[in-house]
Amino acid sequence: MRLRHVALANTHAAGGGGGAHRTFVSTLLALIGNLWGLPRETALRKGPAFFDGNIWNSMKTLLIACEVLRPELEVLASDMRNPPPMNFLEQRLHDYPEKLRSAFQGLVDAFEQENDGPLAVLCGYGLCGRGLCGVHASRATLVFPKLHDCIPLLLGLDQKGANASSREGATYWISPGWLKYFLVPFHLESYRRFSVYEKKFGAAKAARMMKAENALLDNYKNACHIRWPEMGDAYVDEARKVAEATLLPYSEIWGSSAYLAELLHGGQSGERFLHLVPGQTIDMDVEGTICAVACPA
Repeated sequence: MRLRHVALANTHAAGGGGGAHRTFVSTLLALIGNLWGLPRETALRKGPAFFDGNIWNSMKTLLIACEVLRPELEVLASDMRNPPPMNFLEQRLHDYPEKLRSAFQGLVDAFEQENDGPLAVLCGYGLCGRGLCGVHASRATLVFPKLHDCIPLLLGLDQKGANASSREGATYWISPGWLKYFLVPFHLESYRRFSVYEKKFGAAKAARMMKAENALLDNYKNACHIRWPEMGDAYVDEARKVAEATLLPYSEIWGSSAYLAELLHGGQSGERFLHLVPGQTIDMDVEGTICAVACPA
């Protein structure tokens, strides 16, 4: 199995989980990002039945995913005889959609240039606040989960089921990837951030900035750890520490590997996955349903 972690220079740490988490993270990064001088940045068609016959058996595949899904995807890939090559983009790119699209598009373009024959790109992303709108392929088929964010992928649920589990957006989601790439650095190593603020603005203003960041958690009612049986108790202690740091009640929910496993094996279901042909990109309709649209001319 070939793994590659793709990082862009001059970016800062971020994280979250789910739609409400994205709002929290975007607001947080707007505060932190200013310190570093970072900028902030159609007709419907069904995809083809490109998995019919024996095409899939000869199709070359590539996975491009957000790093918050990396722990789970690596566990699943370790049990596969021939897992697809896996590329991970930094979660922090969600707050800079143009950079996210550029990094994603660059991997798609390189994959097409380096390979002949039928190609498929398996996308470990949801619509992600429309951050992936505009990405497209010239020859490959792009396979996207029909989801708005990554939380349903971890829960193994469709969007409606995940929305019901979120308790109307009041849940602060915790998962192995969120712990590693955002929650532990943000909540358990906040002294590092305070030190940076203090050097730039003085102790009084640094304290006010930390207080403003903590206030962004006010709308959450509980911290819920998404656990997979395949991962045992590896992240429970850290998850509890993060919940304690947020002053939110800790809870757990059993997720399922089914959705991500299906993605790794090609995402063939037309009900759960969107199959984008060249000239199409991902978006949503007026009812919020994930769909394929023609790329802008």
